[in-house]
Amino acid sequence: MRISGITLALAMATAALGDAGTRSVAPTGLFSDLRYIEEAGDLIGMEVYLVQGRSGYSAIVQCAGGEPADPVVVEAEVDGATVSFELPKGQPECGTMFRGVVSAKGLRGRFVGESKDRWLPRKKGYWE
Repeated sequence: MRISGITLALAMATAALGDAGTRSVAPTGLFSDLRYIEEAGDLIGMEVYLVQGRSGYSAIVQCAGGEPADPVVVEAEVDGATVSFELPKGQPECGTMFRGVVSAKGLRGRFVGESKDRWLPRKKGYWE
């Protein structure tokens, strides 16, 4: 039986779409909304770099509320696409307990006590 080029192309496209729908997104990566406000001379926002090691996941987090705070490394819990971590107190513009969901486009979540989600797109870091 001979398969036409169109039939073969459709079969390959369907297979590719099927695979893409079943693949999960890696929770690791760099997520950032750090930005410089020129009028005020301030750096504000948050940058999260999720990495995986032998003992699990870690988050390298830097918060800024006018000027950048020192980055901190904390243990991160990952369950599927859900990510959570706890920061030490005193990080400007950041709370302590963060919970969010990772997608191919970024990390959406909030600290306990915040009324709306933060959106941290996947991209190069502010310092790169």
